[in-house]
Formats: sequence, C-alpha cells, structure tokens
Amino acid sequence: MSVSLSNKFSILAVCDIEVAVDHRIAAEYQVSHRLASVELLDVPVMDMHRFPDKTYEAALEAGLKAIGKGADTLILGCTGSIGLAPRLQQELNIPVLEGSSIGFYTLENMIRLNLSQSKKWFGAPDNVVPLTDEEYQQYQEITYTLVDSDTKINVPRKTKKKKKPKRTD
Repeated sequence: MSVSLSNKFSILAVCDIEVAVDHRIAAEYQVSHRLASVELLDVPVMDMHRFPDKTYEAALEAGLKAIGKGADTLILGCTGSIGLAPRLQQELNIPVLEGSSIGFYTLENMIRLNLSQSKKWFGAPDNVVPLTDEEYQQYQEITYTLVDSDTKINVPRKTKKKKKPKRTD
C-alpha cells in the first residue's frame, strides 16, 4: 500500500530485532530501493497501551527521523501501535499506515468486489484438512471485536453461550 501512496516509506519498528527483519522483508518484496529507513520506537509492546503519551512521542520522534531520511509514508510496524496513525498523519502531514486496518479494509473490499487471489498463480494448498464440526463450533465461540465500517464504533460480536455439560457422577 505504501508504494501506491508515495515514493519512499519508512517502517516504525518496536524492537531492534525487527529492524533487520524489516530490511529483509523489503528485499524479498523487491522494494528495498523505496525503503527510506526502519526507525526504532524503543517502547516495549506491553507498555504501548499503558503509556500512550510516551508511545506517541516515540512514534512522532521516529517519524520525524524517517521524514529526514526521505520517507513520505510511514508504516507502523506493530499492532500495538493501533490508534496512532490518525494523530501522526495529521501532525506529520504524510500518510501513516496501520497494517491491521489496511489488511481488514483490503479484505472487506475484496469480498465486496468478489475478488480473490489468482488460482493460476497461487493454486490450491496441498494437504488441507477441513475443520471438524467441533473445531468449527469452537471457532464460532471466539469473541471478536469488529469495527463497524459505517459508524467507526467498536461493536462486540455476539456469540451463543456454550451449555455446560451435565455431570454424570
């Protein structure tokens, strides 16, 4: 998405291990020449939501560094940074992408447009084992939080309560 929006992009990484990984992934996707930098936030994932001001300031500082290195789009490299994009985008005046939002809305639009991957290119996966009825039921019982695309309000998905098995002792 970032290469569709700009010439150069930077990734804001949470930990130093990600820096090398992000460079490798950019090379694998053949976009290294468009990667301006990978900037380290240096905020532990578990602290990101506990200390939102510290997280925002670290992201802002990293974003300014990235812009100084030629970035005209930022990618937030961790789902723990959800919620930072709108404020950063407004303050830095460049696109700021959250991977989970991009993925969600891309999938939503693919479904609405009845699009899927090319079967000629991707083919069917080998050795796929379908879910059993029990596995499917367990999957259905998981509670998700969906973002209502019209109201932008978090809407908890309703699930049926599982009946407790009767004791036989």
